Amino acid sequence: MESKFEETKSYLIELLKAYGQRPVIVKINQDGDDVSVIARTFVKRQLDAAGIDFPINESNKRSNLIINPDLDSDNLTVLFHNVLFELEENYIKEFCQGKPEAEGYINSVNGWIERKRIWLYNTFTYCIDEEVEPFLEKKPDPKFNKGDFAEKEEVSKECLKELRDMGYTRVISVYVMTKLFWDFALRRKIISYEMRNAILFITVDESAADYLKSNIRKYNRFLQERKEDEDGVIAKGKAALKEKQIEIHELKHENSIRQKEQNERLQETLKELGHYRKISKILRKILQNPCSGFARSFNMTKEEDIDRFLYWFDLWKRRIRSKDIKRYLAFYKDENMDLFKQKVAAHNAKYPVGLPEEDDEEDTEE
Repeated sequence: MESKFEETKSYLIELLKAYGQRPVIVKINQDGDDVSVIARTFVKRQLDAAGIDFPINESNKRSNLIINPDLDSDNLTVLFHNVLFELEENYIKEFCQGKPEAEGYINSVNGWIERKRIWLYNTFTYCIDEEVEPFLEKKPDPKFNKGDFAEKEEVSKECLKELRDMGYTRVISVYVMTKLFWDFALRRKIISYEMRNAILFITVDESAADYLKSNIRKYNRFLQERKEDEDGVIAKGKAALKEKQIEIHELKHENSIRQKEQNERLQETLKELGHYRKISKILRKILQNPCSGFARSFNMTKEEDIDRFLYWFDLWKRRIRSKDIKRYLAFYKDENMDLFKQKVAAHNAKYPVGLPEEDDEEDTEE
């Protein structure tokens, strides 16, 4: 009988076979736009960061299951995040629970899960509780085709292109129609008669078409009222802005002088910090080489010397690289290094997974 971890891993592989090339949203930028990557890349990045071995190449095979055509990027974003949460939680229960040296790792992974769950709830409130079925028992039969719900006159090509640019080529459910309303609202756009007809042209679900016809008038009225309110706020804001611009203009000259003085002090500070950073880097390279004179002053079979050695890496807030651990084990090949390995593992557990081990590429661990 497979463990919970293995079951979740097998399920994730099937999801990647079916949806691995589809985009999932990983964050919202400062402009409010979605930032997406393909699901396969998202899964690989997260599991690599968590240090969990995963047969990602198995996801390159074709899925034999029936894919649900109704899932959009929002559904897949919630789905893949939840499966990753389950996989990482099962990994901790099976391989890390009860091990003191893994405490830092467990806290790091659980912290990521907690932050992402809050983000999902706040970003995808409208679909977070929706039951998503990624695989179907049989292929669905479409009841309607494109154009069945449109009015008889010619459909605007410009409106169809705008819908396509927004990511809509078919409206297959009331949920998708609701999301379309939200997208128009975020853009502060009235749905014109021509746009209404274009939306009906790409709609293949009767309930979704009825939803549009029933709510478009209320939507346009509400949006128009909001725009009028915003116009009033904008007018007041412009008057206040003009006053502020006068005040800012008077302060500009004084601020420019202050800024110049601050920049001069900053350059001096950066120059000094750069010097210290070079010294720190040289010292770290010396400590990473067990054959160096300074490193040989530590006896890595003695607890006191090990603590003094690790003290430097605590100052830098750095993990001990695995290749440097191997160097020291090879250097002390005929002696008992269990205490050294134990203390290094406890030290590394204090720093989050994914923290860079060095400052530049030539020194990163291979």
